[in-house]
Amino acid sequence: MAKTHDEPRTPWCETCALAHAARWPCYLNKLGAPQVSKAAFRIRVVSVWGELVANEAVFISPPISSTMPFTPDSDLELSFPAELIPTDLNDRLAQHNLHIRPLASSDHGRGHIRVLASLTSVADPGEKAWRERFYELAKSNTSASKYYICVIVSKETDELVATGTVFLEPKFLRSLATAGHIEDIAVDTSMQGRGLGKILISALTTLSEKAGAYKTLLDCSDDNVPFYKKCGYDVKGLQMSKYT
Repeated sequence: MAKTHDEPRTPWCETCALAHAARWPCYLNKLGAPQVSKAAFRIRVVSVWGELVANEAVFISPPISSTMPFTPDSDLELSFPAELIPTDLNDRLAQHNLHIRPLASSDHGRGHIRVLASLTSVADPGEKAWRERFYELAKSNTSASKYYICVIVSKETDELVATGTVFLEPKFLRSLATAGHIEDIAVDTSMQGRGLGKILISALTTLSEKAGAYKTLLDCSDDNVPFYKKCGYDVKGLQMSKYT
């Protein structure tokens, strides 16, 4: 098998030999069935590989750099412009190899439902129905009833690890004012205790205020009151609910 390109050969080593032998079974066939000890087999791999390289029968490509599978914002269909999220939040997340951005149309595959399940019981509607809801909510951002969903992504796995929502409610009160409502703050159980909830609250509050909300509301349990006070929120009345 002759070398078929003009790139210079890269010096081979034991690591390269073993790695390439594992990638290309045709070379392993030259070694015969490895009915020997692991150590002897390693020596045989390196020996035969060295002969192949010496005879220019194979070309060893330079080591492939380890790149993260993280998808940049520019390659995603986002539900609203990423520029609306304060840049300093990503500066703070960089130390944890995390990134905050708007929800993307492909985030069902990145575990959006899985993260929400850390908050409450949630059934997976399937990707098709999920995407239909995504576009419905994204379309609302051109109206007065804006709906912003932020997610935090692991740069190591490209999987979502946290999410939160704020939606804008147009009112007749206060000379046609708008109120923001923060909901569905969820952090994956493996990432809790790292301050991600506080970063989400900061992002969502900023989005609400930039959209002109005169106040931003959120609901929480008594246990979470101290946390939200640290985020700048105060207890104001009570909320009552009726589930159907």
